[in-house]
Amino acid sequence: DNSLAQTAATVGVPPPIANMWQGQRKAVHCLHFSGDGKRLVSSGADGSLSVWNCGNNFSLVCTLRGHIGMVYGVKFHPRDRTLIATAGEDATVRLWDLNDFVKEYRRVAKLRLLEDPEALLEMSLIPHHIFKGHRSTVWCLDFDPTGDLLASGSADGDIYIWNAHFSNPTLNTYIPHAHNAAVKSIQWRLDHLAVISGSTDGRMAIIPTPATYIPKKKKK
Repeated sequence: DNSLAQTAATVGVPPPIANMWQGQRKAVHCLHFSGDGKRLVSSGADGSLSVWNCGNNFSLVCTLRGHIGMVYGVKFHPRDRTLIATAGEDATVRLWDLNDFVKEYRRVAKLRLLEDPEALLEMSLIPHHIFKGHRSTVWCLDFDPTGDLLASGSADGDIYIWNAHFSNPTLNTYIPHAHNAAVKSIQWRLDHLAVISGSTDGRMAIIPTPATYIPKKKKK
C-alpha cells in the first residue's frame, strides 16, 4: 500500500501500529537502516529511493531518482550513513553520496527555487556512479563489513563483486552462472572471509573474499 509502519512490540501481544506514513508513490520493496540507526532508506516500484531521519518523528531527508524501473535492493555503507548502494530492474547497481544532494540543495536554496517543481526534480537527479555488467534484473546486494566491497546478484544467476570506493569504484570479480536461477539473496560473513548467496534453484553458494582484501594476520 506504499506506506511504512512503525510498531512497538510487547511479548505475546500483537503490537499496534504506532505510526504510518507514505514511503514511496508505489509499492515499497526494501528498507535498510544505517549502521548508527539514525537514518532509514526505502525504495520500491517507482524507481526512487527515499532517505529518512529516524528521530522521535520520522522526517524525509531527500528523494533520489535514477533507476529505470523498480529498485529491489538498497543498503547503507556499513561505516558511513551518507553513502548508499541500490540494485534495480534496469540491471544496474548504483552508488549514491548524500553529500552531493546537500550541495545541490544549498545551490537551489541560494537561488530561492525550493518551491519550484522543476528545480526539485533536478535536485533529485544528483550525479551518481552506475555499475554496468549485469545482463538482467539485479535482485540483491550487500556491502562487506569494511565497506570496501559490494556484492550483487541477478536474475540470470550471475554474481558480481565490486570495489566500492566512492571516489573510483570498479569491478573486482565476476562469477558467471554462480546459480542456475535467480540470485535472490546475498550476505557477507561478519568475519569478511566470504559472501553467501541464495537462489531460486534452492541452493546456497559460498564465495571466498578476493585474496587481496583479506587482512593479513599479525605475526606474534
